[in-house]
Amino acid sequence: MLAENITDVIWTVNVTKRTFTYISPSVTHLTGLTVEEAMNQRLEEILAPDSAKIIHDELSVLMPILMKGHDTKLSRTYEFQQRGKDGRFIWIEVVAQWHHSPTGDIEILGVSRNIDERKEAEKQLKDSQLRWKFALEGSKDGVWDWNIETNLVYFSPQWKAMLGYGEDELNDELDEWKKRVHPDDLDKCLSDIGDHLNGVTDAYTNIHRLLCKDNSYKWVLDRGMITERKDDGKPVRIIGTHTDLTERMEMENTLRKLNADKDQFIRILGHDLRSPFNALIGFSDLLIENLDQFDRQQIEKQLRIIHQTSVSTFNLLDQILLWSKSQSGNLVLNIEKFGFVNAVQEVLNTVEKVATQKKIQTVIVDPNDSIITADMNIFRTVLRNLIINAIKFTHTNGRIVISAKKESDRIVTTVMDNGVGIEPSQMATLWDVNSNSTTNGTGGESGTGFGLKLCKELVERHGGHIWVESVAGKGSEFFFTLHN
Repeated sequence: MLAENITDVIWTVNVTKRTFTYISPSVTHLTGLTVEEAMNQRLEEILAPDSAKIIHDELSVLMPILMKGHDTKLSRTYEFQQRGKDGRFIWIEVVAQWHHSPTGDIEILGVSRNIDERKEAEKQLKDSQLRWKFALEGSKDGVWDWNIETNLVYFSPQWKAMLGYGEDELNDELDEWKKRVHPDDLDKCLSDIGDHLNGVTDAYTNIHRLLCKDNSYKWVLDRGMITERKDDGKPVRIIGTHTDLTERMEMENTLRKLNADKDQFIRILGHDLRSPFNALIGFSDLLIENLDQFDRQQIEKQLRIIHQTSVSTFNLLDQILLWSKSQSGNLVLNIEKFGFVNAVQEVLNTVEKVATQKKIQTVIVDPNDSIITADMNIFRTVLRNLIINAIKFTHTNGRIVISAKKESDRIVTTVMDNGVGIEPSQMATLWDVNSNSTTNGTGGESGTGFGLKLCKELVERHGGHIWVESVAGKGSEFFFTLHN
C-alpha cells in the first residue's frame, strides 16, 4: 500500500530472465508509461546506451559473486538515463539491492528517483566553473578566497605561480599575502579593504607591489567583493582576483620617462641652444656695427668669442642629436679595436685649449698598452664629456689623470681630477636627465648639465656601466666600461 502512494518508483527485476516482476504505479509520474507498458519493456530498451553498459559491466562483476551463495546481498547506487514515453531521456538515481529470489533466480530490488533538476544544476555549476576557469586561465589572474572569521585564505595555484611559488609552498594564512605587500603600499591596501568591509565602497580595488620568491616585486591589481554575510550583515567571506600589472606599470614608467625626456629635449632646444645663438647674433652685430672703429685686437677678440661660442654650440647640438638617436633606438654601434692611449690623446687635442687656459695638466696612464673593443665614436664622446667636466670643476694649475685598468674581461677607464668634488646632495641627480640643476665651474664656466646625462645614456646603450666616487673639496673620479 505504501508503494502505491509514493513518488519514487519501486520495482523488482528478474536478472536471470531479464524481465520486470513488479513496478509501482508512480512509474507513470516518472516516465509517462502505465505500469503495464513499463512491465513489458526490457532493461536494454529503457536505458540510454551508456547506462545500459553500466548494467552490463555490473552483471559481469556481480553475477559470479552472487552465484557463490544464496545469502549474498549486494547494495549499489547508480545514476542512469531512462527513456520516457515521449522518447526524452531523464536522469534517475537508482538504489539497488542484488540478491536471490525465493525461486533461486538473481533479482534486483530497486528504487528510482527523478534527479533531472539536480543533474541540470550540477551541469550549470560545472559550466559556470569551466567558464570561470577558462576566463581566469586566459587572463592569467590569480584567485583568493578569504574567510574573515577564521582569517584563512585560499590562494589559487595561479596566484602562487604569479609570485614564483609552487602549489604547496605557501600556507593558507592571510599573513602570506600581508607580509609580501611592499611596505610603502600596505597601509593603503588595508585602508581600502577596511572601506569595503565597512560599506564605504561597493568593492575592494587596490594596485600594489607584491614580493616574489626571487625577491623582485610585481605590480598587481587586487580586486575583491564580499560574497557572504551573517544574518546581522557582518561580512564573513570575500573573494577576489590578482591581475599582474607589472608589464603595464613598466610601460607607463617608460612613457613617463619618454615624456620627461621630451620635455628635457624641448628645454635644451628652447634655452640652451637659444642662448648661444643670441650671443652669436649679439657679438656679430657688435662687430658689424663697429667694424670701422675696432682695431685688429678688438676684432680678433670678438671673432674668438664668436668662434668659441660656435664650437660649443656645435658640440651641444651634436650631443643632442646623438642622444636623440639613442633614445629612438636608431643608434648603431660600430665595434672595432683601437689603442687606449691614441684615442685619449685625440680627445685631449680637442680640449687642449680649454685646459691650457686654466693651466691644467693632463696625464695619460696605461701601463698595459690597453686595446679597447668598442664603438670608438661613443668612447671618445663619453671621454670628452668627462674630461670637459673635470676641466670645468678643477682649479687653475690643477691635474687630471686619464687611466685604463683591466678588470676581469673588461677595461675600466677612469678620469680623475683634484677639483672641487661633488656634494652628496648632488650625487642623486647627477645622471638624471630630468634634473635641470647645473653648477658653474671654478672659472665661472656655465653649462647645460647635459654632458654627464649623455654619458650615462651612451654607456648603457653600449651595455656598459658608469659611476663616480667623489669627496667634496678634494676631487672626483669618474669610471666607465663599455661592453665588448
